Amino acid sequence: MDESEVISDSENTSNSDQGPIGRGRSRISFSAYEISLFVNLVEAKKTVIENKRSDFMTQGKKQQAWVSLTNDFNSSSDVRKRTMKQLQKKWDNVKTTAKKDVITCSYSAFIN
Repeated sequence: MDESEVISDSENTSNSDQGPIGRGRSRISFSAYEISLFVNLVEAKKTVIENKRSDFMTQGKKQQAWVSLTNDFNSSSDVRKRTMKQLQKKWDNVKTTAKKDVITCSYSAFIN
């Protein structure tokens, strides 16, 4: 067998047997239940997470809040396990979508 016929284990594995967390794996959308749970968890820690200050102490508190939120989210038996980074990105997306919805509603009210 020559070198061109050798396939490494990493090239031979499929994504189907890998979980939703990690690099290069297929993304699994959040269910309606997961979004609802997530938003409720963020609301409970919103004063820390959305704090505009960026000093060392505030950053530490934000980090702790996200770790706690991630643990709380993943402790539910009805959700797929997510990383802190995935949840932070989801929060950014939820805020962006909400802002777009407000703009669309305001524009519709102005036109009519």
